[in-house]
Amino acid sequence: MKLKMALYIVAALVAVTALPLEARARIAIRVSPVIALAPASLVVQITVEPHADNRSMEVEIDGDEYYRSSRVPLEGESARRTTTIELRDLPGGSYVVRATLVGQDGRTQGTVTQSVEILSK
Repeated sequence: MKLKMALYIVAALVAVTALPLEARARIAIRVSPVIALAPASLVVQITVEPHADNRSMEVEIDGDEYYRSSRVPLEGESARRTTTIELRDLPGGSYVVRATLVGQDGRTQGTVTQSVEILSK
């Protein structure tokens, strides 16, 4: 019984400790679909928490035989919260889609990634 209570307390402490980290996340990514048949189209949605220091966001898709990057300017607190990018006609392969938030001083404020698999026919 004491062991069970101790486990509940530890679980509660871990949950409470993790909450502030999630609350401070300034960038998130969602790629759809994560598995597709080539040639594939992907929709990348990047959500950025408004902040005066936000200056730009770099979005990259990196695969074995394909690479593309785009830099999207942000206007601090007045920037759009969600940016959607569509990638078309991607060949088969394994990819990493990465979004990097850049602050006013040029430093990285956060990076998020999503793996994607495009199957060749």
